[in-house]
Amino acid sequence: MPNSVQIAYESIDGEKTASAPVLWGELPTSISDEFTINGTVTIPETLEATKEQKQTAITVKVTSDKERLAKPSASVADGAIIALDGNITLSSANGATIWYKIDDGAFTQYNPDTGIVPQGEAGKTVERKITAYCEKEGFLRSEFLTLNIKVDNESVHTVKIVDKNGIIYGYASGAGEYKIGDSVTVKATENDPEKFVSSWSAEEITLSEADKTASAFTFEMPAKDVTITAESFRYYVSKLYLSSITPVADNPLPQTLEIIGAEDINGNVIENAPLKIELMQWYEKGEKTPITDKYYR
Repeated sequence: MPNSVQIAYESIDGEKTASAPVLWGELPTSISDEFTINGTVTIPETLEATKEQKQTAITVKVTSDKERLAKPSASVADGAIIALDGNITLSSANGATIWYKIDDGAFTQYNPDTGIVPQGEAGKTVERKITAYCEKEGFLRSEFLTLNIKVDNESVHTVKIVDKNGIIYGYASGAGEYKIGDSVTVKATENDPEKFVSSWSAEEITLSEADKTASAFTFEMPAKDVTITAESFRYYVSKLYLSSITPVADNPLPQTLEIIGAEDINGNVIENAPLKIELMQWYEKGEKTPITDKYYR
């Protein structure tokens, strides 16, 4: 705003103009395309003003015919919780330049190649305030975008990989502790048919149909613990429970084995699964020398 104004007055020589200093009031906290501002003009003594006429109040209306830029848009919403190394991206319309600051820092020109990475503190969840605006020659500056976010370096969640009975599954990688937003890859680590993972299921995340039967899949760590279940069609059998053995004439080995139960090496009961039985040592009753080795299915 100008620091002086031209005033008109009547003198003995007729109507004249003169410059008079002006003191403006505070600008509005939010400047729109049109606003008013009040000021106080002090009349110079050379104009022989009376005591009552030394000052006068004025009101100025300011308008602009320029288009106001839209404020920047952000990749996260106000109130969002992001991971410690989380990245916030901003975008603008009309190719405008974006300026931003974090908390009470100085405004910095936004770089789309790096984005904004608010700094957190180890073991804490801290609040950060991001303020941004757009500017471009020939346009009015945009209104401020304000984001109040939380940077979370406190919450660590667990990925657990189990078999269908809830027992920790040792033939896949990816189990452990992760921060919110971390990339987690779960992968079957064995090609042995006896340990082959035929399908996956999960709690607290959604797997695509392709992920359910893939050898490996990746997901973003949510703000909760995740349990992955590995399903296998084959098991190591440590115990068989037989109800009957029917021998064949002139052959000491049995013709049929009726299996009423089986357990894997972890003691889990195997249900509705095909079993490959290897008879490593088969004895006749009372004998110490095995007869032979033979496979049965």
